[in-house]
Amino acid sequence: MPSSYLNFRFHFLNEEGKKQSVIPLNGRADGESGVRLTEYAIPIEDIVHVYRHQEKLAVILKPYLALPKNLAVNVLPETSALLIEVADGFAFNVKSAIDQHLSRLHIAQARARWEAEGKGKLFRTITCPVCEATTDTTAILSDYIYCHYCTTIFNQYQQVLPKSEQYDICPRCNYYGRLQMYPEVRFFWLPKEKEFSFSENYICDTCAGRTYDETIWKNALYLVGLPFSWYLKYMMSKEQDPVLAEMAQANRLAQDGNMVEADVLYSAMLLRNANHPGLLYNYGLAWLHNNEPKKAFNYLSRVLELCYNYEPAREILEIYKDTEIIRS
Repeated sequence: MPSSYLNFRFHFLNEEGKKQSVIPLNGRADGESGVRLTEYAIPIEDIVHVYRHQEKLAVILKPYLALPKNLAVNVLPETSALLIEVADGFAFNVKSAIDQHLSRLHIAQARARWEAEGKGKLFRTITCPVCEATTDTTAILSDYIYCHYCTTIFNQYQQVLPKSEQYDICPRCNYYGRLQMYPEVRFFWLPKEKEFSFSENYICDTCAGRTYDETIWKNALYLVGLPFSWYLKYMMSKEQDPVLAEMAQANRLAQDGNMVEADVLYSAMLLRNANHPGLLYNYGLAWLHNNEPKKAFNYLSRVLELCYNYEPAREILEIYKDTEIIRS
């Protein structure tokens, strides 16, 4: 059952991600009043989805809501989203608390529809072992289940796919991989190129490897950025899932058009776990990016056989479903 309430502290952020106040404000996730930001409550039924990036949450609201003025001024321009930064490292807890209440509302609505058709006894649900949100599994007969709320993959016995809480679709390359916050430091002055910058990017090991290769020798010329490049390299190598040990290399080879070598590495990983939805998704995506649509859709279809509601694969198949490519 969802927790009854969760108090937290937060800052409103503007479209540039800057805090709108110095002192943290008080918030509360509550099953009865919804999400309370300062003294203003947003009913759960008015929330569409909540996205999290590190300690930042984007609360997507239904469009055209009549919000109090002091809350409406914090809605990002031309959107229906509120962007907040949660204090004290509580962002995951806050998102999970909201998702628990939001999923319970959706489940109640779905159950009512099934009962109205006289099929209430067929309705089934399962609770995510990571975020505790509830998923409708009535139409899901596959081995694995994808949590729409926290993107974790788990089986019918609520056992999480090993290390899947660290793996997701990379926002930069769109391949499945281990995501971490990587530093990107560029400190060099060359005859035709100069750059002095520091940023942090939540990306996969493959994209981090590209950054390392692009910056290591340039940073080495002036030494200042070199320790950051070494640290990036260290982060790439530590605590990898042994089943997916070649994932970063295989993804990069596929992205660079070297599918012959990538095929060997993907096949080696499949020998360890032939039923890994994320691995099969990458294999399919790699073939698609290398102009082999028939092979691609074979693997993507296999993903849905293993994890019927795996949204990344389903979205790709949906895009191509009415094209000549998928019929070839």
